[in-house]
Parts: sequence; C-alpha cells; structure tokens
Amino acid sequence: MKPVLRQWMLSQSYCFLQYQKLDKACALLEALEVLDPENPDIHRMLAYTYLQQGRTEDCIKSADKFRSCAGPKDDMRTIDLISKRARYKARQKGEEQSQAEVKTKVKA
Repeated sequence: MKPVLRQWMLSQSYCFLQYQKLDKACALLEALEVLDPENPDIHRMLAYTYLQQGRTEDCIKSADKFRSCAGPKDDMRTIDLISKRARYKARQKGEEQSQAEVKTKVKA
C-alpha cells in the first residue's frame, strides 16, 4: 500500500476518534497495524482507542508495542498516562468483580 494511503487511513482514524466513532477508528487502526506494525503512532492511537472502549488488556499490549517501536524523539508521557489509566481501570474492574462474588456467596 502506498504511504499516502496509509497516512490517509491514519488521518481518518484520528477523525473517527475525535467524533467518538470508536469502532470505526479501531477497525482502521487494526488494519494499519497489520500493514505497518513498526509505526509507533498506530500503537499509541490503538492504545487510546482501546482505553476508550474499556478494553484494558488490549490497551496495555498496544502501549507496550508503542514502547518497543518508539524512537528517541517520541514522547513517552502520553503513552505512560494511557497505560497507567488502563491499569487503574483493570484493577477497579477486578475489585468490582471480587465484591460481586462475595455478595453472591453471602446471599447463598
């Protein structure tokens, strides 16, 4: 695929993110990831999209991929924030599930 088309797809996915069309953004970004797996911008945007969708495990994996692809000039603060937020949400989700299990056992 021509680089111009890849850039267009990346721009479209950014627009979808801006308008909260998360499923469309995710579909484009996942396709781009297959075409250009070493592009850190794709992994950063995917991590953010997964975070917005509540897919914390996928978010953390994309953040890790970003770190492995990032160059010395890439800003790590954004991905660190996204990753920490995903870990926090995952921890909260785990605690909520544990509390629900305890309540279920108490009722039984």
